[in-house]
Amino acid sequence: MENDTFEITVVNNLFSEATTIHWHGIHPFATPYMDGARGVTQGPIGPGENFTYRFAAWPPGTHFYHSHMDAVQASRGIRGGIIVDRADDPVRARWPDYEDQLVWLADEWRDPSACLKLEGAVPGNDVCADMRHASFNGAYGNGSDAYPYPLLPVKKDTCYRMRFVLAGSNTENLIVAIAGHNMTLVSLDGAYDVE
Repeated sequence: MENDTFEITVVNNLFSEATTIHWHGIHPFATPYMDGARGVTQGPIGPGENFTYRFAAWPPGTHFYHSHMDAVQASRGIRGGIIVDRADDPVRARWPDYEDQLVWLADEWRDPSACLKLEGAVPGNDVCADMRHASFNGAYGNGSDAYPYPLLPVKKDTCYRMRFVLAGSNTENLIVAIAGHNMTLVSLDGAYDVE
C-alpha cells in the first residue's frame, strides 16, 4: 500500500560477483542512498554479504527492480515487478472484481548469445529484432505462423488488470495487442493515471 515502508534484505549468494538492486519508478526522496545505483548511491554487496533496503512505498503504481551490476545478472533473473497499491484506487472502484496480472516483457531470446554484439548486450541481428523470439512472462511462442507469440491464458467473463513491465533493451519493435477483447488504458509509466 502507498506510504508503507518497504524493507527488503538482499542476500548475495553469488559465488564470486557483487550486486546491488535498483528500483525503477520508486522515488526514495527521504532515502536517496537506498536507490541501489552502484557507485552512485551505494557500494556493491559482496559475495556472502547482505544489505537491507528501507524506503517508502511511493508513488503508487507498477514498477520494477533489477540488478545494477551488469546486464547479465538482470537477464539471468535478478529482477522483478513491484506493485504499490493506491489507497483510493479508481480502477478498483470502477472494476471491483478484477484480477491482477503482472506481465513481464523482456528481450530474453531463445539463444541469447546470438543476440549479443561484442560491445555488450545489445540486439544485433534479425532474430533479435523479431519479437516472436522474445519472452513473455518467461514463455516463448514457437515463431511459427500457427503459434508465433507467447500466450497469456485468461478465463471467460473475467476482467483483468494487466500491468505490463518492459524490462528489455529492444523497445522499438514492441507492440501489445489483445485480439478480440476490449482494453482500457488506465495508467502508464508506473504512476500516471489516464483520464
